[in-house]
Amino acid sequence: MYAGDKAAFALSREVGWLLICCQAVNLLTLYQELASWMLAVLALCLCWQILMVHYQKSRPPKTVMAIFALGGCLVLVILGFELGLLLAMLHLLCFSYVLKALEINGRGDFYLVVLLGFFLLVSSLIFQQDLQFTLVILLCLLLNISLLLSYFSSVSPGLSTLKTSGVLVLHSMPLTLVLFVIFPRLSPFWQVPMAKTSATGLSENVAPGDIASLALSDKLAFRVNFDRIRPDYSQLYWRALVLENYDGRRWQMAPEYKSKLKQIFIAPLAGQTPPEGRKLSYQVIAEASFRKWLFALDLATLPTEDNDVRKQLIQLPDYSLRSRKPLTKAISYRVDTYPDAPLDLQLPGHLIRRNLDYPANANPKLVREVAGLRQAHPDDSDLVQAVLEHFNRQPFRYTLQPPLLNENSLDQFYFETRAGFCVHYASTFAFMMRVAGIPARLVTGYLGGEHNPQGEYYSIYQYDAHAWVEIWQPGKGWQRIDPTAAVNPERVENGLSALLLQEQSRLSGDFFSLQRLKQFAWLNELRLQLDAIDYQWTRLVLGYSVAKQYRLLSSWFGRQVSWKVAGLITGAVMLTLAVLWWFYRRSATEDPRDPGLILYRQALKLLSEKGWQKPLSETAKGFAGRLARRCPEVAGSFTELTEVFEQLSYQSLSVAEKKAGVARMQTLLHECKQRLKTLKKNRV
Repeated sequence: MYAGDKAAFALSREVGWLLICCQAVNLLTLYQELASWMLAVLALCLCWQILMVHYQKSRPPKTVMAIFALGGCLVLVILGFELGLLLAMLHLLCFSYVLKALEINGRGDFYLVVLLGFFLLVSSLIFQQDLQFTLVILLCLLLNISLLLSYFSSVSPGLSTLKTSGVLVLHSMPLTLVLFVIFPRLSPFWQVPMAKTSATGLSENVAPGDIASLALSDKLAFRVNFDRIRPDYSQLYWRALVLENYDGRRWQMAPEYKSKLKQIFIAPLAGQTPPEGRKLSYQVIAEASFRKWLFALDLATLPTEDNDVRKQLIQLPDYSLRSRKPLTKAISYRVDTYPDAPLDLQLPGHLIRRNLDYPANANPKLVREVAGLRQAHPDDSDLVQAVLEHFNRQPFRYTLQPPLLNENSLDQFYFETRAGFCVHYASTFAFMMRVAGIPARLVTGYLGGEHNPQGEYYSIYQYDAHAWVEIWQPGKGWQRIDPTAAVNPERVENGLSALLLQEQSRLSGDFFSLQRLKQFAWLNELRLQLDAIDYQWTRLVLGYSVAKQYRLLSSWFGRQVSWKVAGLITGAVMLTLAVLWWFYRRSATEDPRDPGLILYRQALKLLSEKGWQKPLSETAKGFAGRLARRCPEVAGSFTELTEVFEQLSYQSLSVAEKKAGVARMQTLLHECKQRLKTLKKNRV
């Protein structure tokens, strides 16, 4: 019907609706990554498809389609640099997906649209890989398989088709699990390009107000599982970035750290006494962020015995950790921390000068204020305490909605607005220390985290982002000072206060965030349980790295793992092929469950006993015609039986029509038997 005859190709109305449904859900999995104009274009194309299916409208003219396609590609080329390579490619893929569905002329076009749908689902896993989203993708996969099955089935799409899709997926699970565990985890043939709009978390340069906007996000940043000792909440300062350059407005990383990250490999403890005292050991699972920075408590060291981690991570001289590649997926690493160890007891002259530098004309009122404080407090410790007491006693306010600041932003904040988030206080404090002659730098990262008793781990979210200050003093090294504690002690001791949580909930645009369930005890318990399951999914599945696979297989097979794994894979594939061959042979020899086919075969058997054999290459209609010419006494009933059989096999009929067709075939088969008996008696 379809082969070589494109004009005869047409999807049934039910399959057409299912195709639209599949396209809509596939595109929804990527809606956060698509620009608003592209969403509007996709919606327009889907609306046209709905008109084509519901009102039997013709497809758009080829000229209109060509102009539309060229216009869309031109816009993508213009906006490609703004979107970034990955998102530009993704937009092009989605655009092609909906356009191709408007010009399905044959079976090949239909297959191409279905394959593009599968590819879109896989692409969405680049941006989200948590368990909930993976389950959503699995449901979408079942729907797309149902679309493919519905195209070949004479039954209308429904729950039975979805059930068959589920059975097919379940059948594939054993082989999938075996291959997941033992198949060599090869490095990708290409590097996933950076997604500009998908990058989440902290930035390499920070200005007052930046982290306040980040605090509105409920997105997970990373999880931590301590081996034995769990420190107090107020000690959970997760170091991520050290910002030493200040231009009067923004704090930035030192340029040599940004430009030489691929070549640099410096152990911070080189030349120093190995850390002593308390040691905290823990595992960190960082979520995909499309950034390179990682998280650890001070003073962090990487376990020396874990060479695989050392190949992936970098330790910078400022005691922060980096990944050599952007985090396009969750990454797991172990860290040992010595919380009582000093940081840089000796500091080179160029680092002292860098951490004392500030623009000459920046914040003149604050410079005069510091000069007065320095005269009153010659001792560094007294000066630090005086500034913190000023923050505490004056009407400073901690808020997620700080007022906008002008060019001399710290002057305006310190003397006028007095309302800000952690970066406002940390920036002001670090600037004042530099003016007073005390080396100071800004550190950004996260503070605290949510302890999950279900799995005994911490979840650190983007709203835990925080900024603090380190000042350097001879004989003491870098000392952590958190000016936020002077304004809002509850933030440091327990996290965001109830007032700030209300403010965050009001400002956050994520209506479906599970964090809103915290106020309900049993719902919060359920949320923590779901999070614990997702943690195990991340640890066991997403964190199944090459090193873990090698250790697991080595424990199973001992030495010469590669040859044994290759043999096991070959055996598994051969066994799978053997099982499939056995099922095929069994189904080929078993009686079909189609009652129409059973009756037709019974009729052929009766005719073959008379010497009228139907060749396999001959169609049913052709055989009926040939029989009519050779034996017109029998052909009448058999010809009608053949017509009913073809209707049952190739036409979309209702259940009642099918039952009537089968009953008619039974009657015609009985007539064939009677005519053949009569023919035998007459010939005898």
